Amino acid sequence: MKFLYIVPLLMKLVDEREPLCVKKLHPEFYSALVTNGFICDDKKDEFLEAVRLMHEINNDPRRYRLIVNPTTSCNFHCWYCYESHKSTNKMDERTIRNICRFIEKIMGKDDLEHFQLSFFGGEPLLYFTEVMVPIAKFAQQCSLNRDKEYDLDVTTNAFLLDEDKLRRLKVLGLASCQITLDGYKEQHNNTRFPKQGFGSYSTIVNNILLAVNMGIKIVLRINYTKENLADLPLILNDFKDLSPEKRKLITLSMNKVWQEKHQGLNDEVRKFTALCSEFGFSIPDALLEDHVRNSCYADKVNEAVINYNGEVYKCNARDFTKERHEGVLTDKGTIDWNELHSKRIKVRTENKRCSNCSIFPICGGGCSQVALDLSGTDYCVGKADVQEMIKRMFMSKQCVRKD
Repeated sequence: MKFLYIVPLLMKLVDEREPLCVKKLHPEFYSALVTNGFICDDKKDEFLEAVRLMHEINNDPRRYRLIVNPTTSCNFHCWYCYESHKSTNKMDERTIRNICRFIEKIMGKDDLEHFQLSFFGGEPLLYFTEVMVPIAKFAQQCSLNRDKEYDLDVTTNAFLLDEDKLRRLKVLGLASCQITLDGYKEQHNNTRFPKQGFGSYSTIVNNILLAVNMGIKIVLRINYTKENLADLPLILNDFKDLSPEKRKLITLSMNKVWQEKHQGLNDEVRKFTALCSEFGFSIPDALLEDHVRNSCYADKVNEAVINYNGEVYKCNARDFTKERHEGVLTDKGTIDWNELHSKRIKVRTENKRCSNCSIFPICGGGCSQVALDLSGTDYCVGKADVQEMIKRMFMSKQCVRKD
């Protein structure tokens, strides 16, 4: 994806779709617009070209990502969490065996180059020894036998991520962890705790530091609300002893709590992001906003989420209900996909509003899960957010400028 910064007068001409005026007033600018694809032949079907590119990227056979939920239970009970936390939700031996059979089949494919195993939940570390270790050991050994690239990542609240587990996981191929903070200490402890009156902030920060000092990358997810934004800069004090090289191992991920109704928080988020960039944390590349070339993992054909009970999903940003599952893991180590899965693959490119939209080559129809939820309605999941997306791109570039 390419973008240009232009003065208001030229933007006005572009908005009014007067390319001949642009060519006359500023031939060099006009040439840049043509060269970079902002102006193209009317006969060119940009929608079909974007669909072709999405299909090519999402059907890449060289990589596979398997997400495994050992449980949907958790040792925390965050107020905004959408998942069920029944203590009986634990993966059994049969499902573990079937997952290993599935991994073996996937790694047996000649065109596969890289296999990524991800643990999610619930809190996966609740069943570290019983579920995570045997699956990770099998996947790692299988990758060695098949000469495939392999890495492991874990999404965890990190309360149980002590030094022993980190060392064992690193031996098993752990490359990164996604770990969440819900604001600075007081705000975080009011939300994320194993039991009332017992905070988790200090334990989690300490475990992040342990991981980073072992060379493990961290995606530091900040769940923000209007209430916790003001104190976020104080978090950086707890990482001040890290070297510049170690700070770069931490990538910031800002996520508004989905129940948060307050608007107008973006300026504060951008200020904090800029502060983190200056501090030395890694900031996601603005070009990742291109949802065609950098589509969600759930859009990839070579991706699956296997729940503790053997039900299979594509998206793990929704609750794992019976109605949402898109397949079942069989005893043969294969997945029987259902009609919902087939529908997901086609839903975004069948939306009439998308086929006539000038920004479809950027947004790609947005999130496929949202598109699936809104299927059959006259919807748009991307256009309303374009201005904000452009602002994020601009601010990201500003954060890394070396003027």
